[in-house]
Amino acid sequence: MPDALKYSDRERFSWLKDAALLDKSYLVNKAIGQLDYERQVDFIAGQMPKELPDVLNGMFDKKHTKEILRTIAAHPEQIRDYCKVRQSLDSARGLWIRLVRSEASIADLDKKGTKDGKVVIGNLRQDERKVALQMVRCYGSVQGTIIAFAIETARKQNDLKFFRELGKALTNERVPEIDYDRISDVARFLVYHWCGNDLKGNHLCGKTGFYGELINIFKTAKIGNWTENGSFVWKHSPGISCERYMPPLCFFTGKALAAFCAMALGRSDTDKEMSREAIRKWVSRLGLAQANQRNICEVEQGPDGIYFRVVTRD
Repeated sequence: MPDALKYSDRERFSWLKDAALLDKSYLVNKAIGQLDYERQVDFIAGQMPKELPDVLNGMFDKKHTKEILRTIAAHPEQIRDYCKVRQSLDSARGLWIRLVRSEASIADLDKKGTKDGKVVIGNLRQDERKVALQMVRCYGSVQGTIIAFAIETARKQNDLKFFRELGKALTNERVPEIDYDRISDVARFLVYHWCGNDLKGNHLCGKTGFYGELINIFKTAKIGNWTENGSFVWKHSPGISCERYMPPLCFFTGKALAAFCAMALGRSDTDKEMSREAIRKWVSRLGLAQANQRNICEVEQGPDGIYFRVVTRD
């Protein structure tokens, strides 16, 4: 992403409070993940699992646990929604890794299978033979549990096609294990920044969260001031890079997301890959859930940086 993209002097940071709450949902989602499946479903449905305080106490000190529980009590619907967003991102990361490892294809993601009479769209089944063949192409060896299992399964089913492909994989030139170029940079951009900057391990800065820490910086560093309408006015151009401090992509409407992807990736907005439909297709393929309270509805490249038009909420 071009380093030249900077926040505008007229940038509105009213999305920061929601982003700080998204940070806190990371901790809640991590704690919920330690409960059994039924308790997780109960939480998403609106019920507070009685085991959650004990789980949080095992992860944090009592003071921090109380703060997290107060946050859930104050913003129950938003926290649950953000947990669903984060769970979708966890799944999307797995799908993206399988794409760049050539263990799955875009066509696989686009297929709509059925299971027990129900349509299966987001959950991609693991094809052990396809994974095994890709491992052989990378390493030139048939050693390993997955490969041995695939070979044995193919032998029992008399899968001659698999053995022909296996022979080619052993004799052909080795291929890289990960090939980022085979998949659109749009997919990588979405996965890396769907919930903001947290893929790089910066989702937590102390106990305030990454975006919470950013709010504190704005309050204490005397680099500008907040206005009544939610804007932050800089005393001077801050030179903050777009990649590090941009809003989480799950906050964008479809139109705004397409426009921002084109700007951030240095592509023309007339590029077919940057169209609203193309971006929506990638969001759908990866199974990424957007936040219900999407508030960034328009993005514009101005002379001094990017302007985010934010929906004002009471």
